[in-house]
Amino acid sequence: MSIQLLQSYMEAFNPFFQVEIVDQEARKKKGGRPLEALEQIPPEDIISFEFQDDDTDADMLKLTLRDPDLKKLDSINYKIDNMIRFTFGQLGGLIAKPRYMVIKAINPDFNAAGSPTIELVAFEQTIQLAQKFRSKNWGKLKSSQIVSQIAKLNDFESDVDDTDDLPKKDIMQSPSISDILFILELASRVNYIVYMEGNVLCYKKRPLDNPPKHIFYYRNYDESGIGTLISFKPKASVVKPSGVSQSDGKKKVKKTSETSKQNVLGAFRVISNISGEIRDESKPDAAGVKHTPAPGDEKRMQNEAQAQIDADNLKIFEGSASLIGNASVEAKNVIEIRGVGTKYSGKYYLKAVTHKISQSGYLMDFTVNREGLTKGDPKKEASKKKSGDKLKEAYRSYSNVSGKQTS
Repeated sequence: MSIQLLQSYMEAFNPFFQVEIVDQEARKKKGGRPLEALEQIPPEDIISFEFQDDDTDADMLKLTLRDPDLKKLDSINYKIDNMIRFTFGQLGGLIAKPRYMVIKAINPDFNAAGSPTIELVAFEQTIQLAQKFRSKNWGKLKSSQIVSQIAKLNDFESDVDDTDDLPKKDIMQSPSISDILFILELASRVNYIVYMEGNVLCYKKRPLDNPPKHIFYYRNYDESGIGTLISFKPKASVVKPSGVSQSDGKKKVKKTSETSKQNVLGAFRVISNISGEIRDESKPDAAGVKHTPAPGDEKRMQNEAQAQIDADNLKIFEGSASLIGNASVEAKNVIEIRGVGTKYSGKYYLKAVTHKISQSGYLMDFTVNREGLTKGDPKKEASKKKSGDKLKEAYRSYSNVSGKQTS
């Protein structure tokens, strides 16, 4: 084994994390500014640490803790809606930026070994928007303007990229849909991503054209020895564009399906029910964004159609990988993979990454996407452009609410 590879594995087995319990209500009163911790969890009490950073679903943290004397279970600090502030990495190496997550489940385990444990499940702060419902006419606002206003109404700051989707008719929010589902529905129309940075609600373009933030190697290791790919499994798939059905050889534009909606909304469908009230966010009447096409609104509809095409194109190719832990790796960024042949080496969009720290060390799993493997092939590029032009035409009258079919 090379010295660099040995170093990587040693660092993988020498993890570091700092985990604290924070009072969420007190943090709100201070405008989201950092607070002193109610309690710091000793590292030796942490059996396993798993942080899931995702492009579409709510980021999630799972902690399994030793609780031999049941002090944690009985403590007032360990309660639903308190927050976990944490960072992690390798001792003497890369450390992740601090994050805040809201506790939404506390699961004790009185096991047969007589060593009680407690599992904490926490989600990013957008979880709070999953419990806010409102019936509102937002008027003729861009989605970026609406998101900024929703953030303010929920005592969050906002960081939004301006959108070119000014409607000709008012946009209505249904009372049956939560704020986060409404925002995600808006985001799906412009192919944006939604996430939290501290107390800031972000509504941003996918950074698909950015240079790679990390380069990972298979069998060829970088100078630091960190980020070495243990395995990589690429897979190409045929994705039928959302909203387009094939019938008798004709393309028809139809109302967005429940399945497509579920792909966009992700974990929030379940999270919205955290209060115990039964809501089925997959039903058509929970679409949330209600506006009908108006004269002169073709540009907005074309932009929405192109956003859907771009989102579908990104699903054409995906891959999964396991590698040595690297705390600086975050989803929603571009990475590069090398050493997997000419066809599969290149830039990828990092859709999701899971950081896992346990007695086995610090390892990561991630999922990547990119458009089909056509780059550099003039014939395939021309075919792809022709296909894209046809899709644009098919989507010309696209509307998520009209339900009309156009041959």
